[in-house]
Amino acid sequence: MTGFWRALLVDSRSPDLWRSLYLLRRRRVAFVSSQFGTLRHTCEHGREQLAMWGIGATVMRVEELTLPEDLQPFDLVVLNRVPASIRLEQALREISTRGGVVVGDLDDMLLDAEVVLSHPYYREQPLAVRKHLTELAEGLRRTFTLCSHVLCYTVALETELVRCGYRPLRVTSCASNEMLACARQARELVRSEPGVVTLGFAAGHPGHIANLAVALGALENLLDELPTCRLVLLGGLEPPRELRRFGERVECRPYVDWRELPREICRFDVAIAPLVTCAFNRGKSHLKYIEAALCRVPLVASPVGQLGETIRDGVNGRLARTTEEWVSCLRELAQSPELRHRLGTRSHTHVVRELTTRACAPVLVRALGRAVRERIRP
Repeated sequence: MTGFWRALLVDSRSPDLWRSLYLLRRRRVAFVSSQFGTLRHTCEHGREQLAMWGIGATVMRVEELTLPEDLQPFDLVVLNRVPASIRLEQALREISTRGGVVVGDLDDMLLDAEVVLSHPYYREQPLAVRKHLTELAEGLRRTFTLCSHVLCYTVALETELVRCGYRPLRVTSCASNEMLACARQARELVRSEPGVVTLGFAAGHPGHIANLAVALGALENLLDELPTCRLVLLGGLEPPRELRRFGERVECRPYVDWRELPREICRFDVAIAPLVTCAFNRGKSHLKYIEAALCRVPLVASPVGQLGETIRDGVNGRLARTTEEWVSCLRELAQSPELRHRLGTRSHTHVVRELTTRACAPVLVRALGRAVRERIRP
């Protein structure tokens, strides 16, 4: 079914969707990321969402481009974590001058170095790293100054953009078709170990070791209390000193490609997503929830950022604020296969119905359509 007929049959009561579809199908769209970007979750997923509505798009990395020449064919450019440079600024001004539209994309709290350094991991980095983070924030702000609007994924990011003087457009982090397929295959091939309850922490970045500290006391308590419990730290994390006494009951596994991630998560009985309460983490999306839900694994998370908005405690996951709440949530799930099944099934149903590229595509179409309608020449 083409994008036009999908608009006709699925959302005929939304005139702005019709107008957006009309405008975007007449644009040459490019998603551009950088070495600092999240090309898959933003650019590739964005291209997939637009394709579902009959809108073509190209995905590129700025480091591989010759600027301004390589952006000249496009008249709608979306920039994901691309810091400004002289040639990029020239290219963006040329696009705007000829009636094109430039849109930023912000998926983390990266505009203010003080906000980034509110996270313990970044705050403890060497001076050179902290200086680099400051330069990145400055470069992103310069880029966004040349954008008419900026896509963002959470309430906190939207608020941050307004505070910094930019025009936000809310969109949604979601699961791609390939993520759905990989999770489906993993569920068929992988099972958790009988007689053992496996708690799993999937970390995609070394900074998550600071987040793990939020649940550390609860994990110690539970491993002491329930001999059948074990913990898997995924992503190349070294176990904290407090957990080393549990020996082989704490397993460290290396970082894996995202296509292999569902096979690892399917080994978990319960997934955890602890987050330090800080300004930086308030911008975090619900991606950890999506990844666990696709595998029908219940998630216990800190109510920080979008996780606290997407998870309805006791309905499609659990939220834990204090060590006592973490212990209670983990103990209850460890001791109740029925509860694990119920929460895992509900979260899976929620994601498949509401948080896939197909379900969220109209939101992106409307957002980019609005950017085209309201374009402001820098």
